[in-house]
Amino acid sequence: MNILVATEDLTFSVSLSHAYKAAGHNVSAGLPELYLGLRDFDLIHFHWPEELTGWAMPPSPSAMRRVL
Repeated sequence: MNILVATEDLTFSVSLSHAYKAAGHNVSAGLPELYLGLRDFDLIHFHWPEELTGWAMPPSPSAMRRVL
């Protein structure tokens, strides 16, 4: 399974990525992988969904269009 951990939070994503890899999965991490769309993923792990909108709550309409 190809998994994307969609976050720039290295304090969290490193241990999560190691756990996925130990379970036999291919793992990529980072928001550029999500926005560039160069690969297909079977699973995208959004640990901090508000990170996708610049931590703005509520998100701006333009941020929501970019994410969706």
